[in-house]
Amino acid sequence: MKTIYYYFPKEGVKNKAGNALLTFDWFKKKFKLPIDLDYFHEINYIEEGEGFEIPYIKDIIALTDDKILWQGQVESIIRQKSMIDGEIIRILLYQMK
Repeated sequence: MKTIYYYFPKEGVKNKAGNALLTFDWFKKKFKLPIDLDYFHEINYIEEGEGFEIPYIKDIIALTDDKILWQGQVESIIRQKSMIDGEIIRILLYQMK
């Protein structure tokens, strides 16, 4: 079984001194297991099964629910193998504005 989780950096997070917002490159470096949800917003969207393809770096992904459209470019992918859960793919998206 394969499961995909999508992540966006949280907006408005400041550096330790509190005088500047963190850059996307900082978030990209922090995108590793275990993922700290203080810095990342996990999209409540999971795909399960064998019949889907994993996106490539620089692909544009759009996720929607009733009221919100999340759109971003794939910047990083973590492929995690688990004996219990199968393969888990975690995808960092750079939010397009």
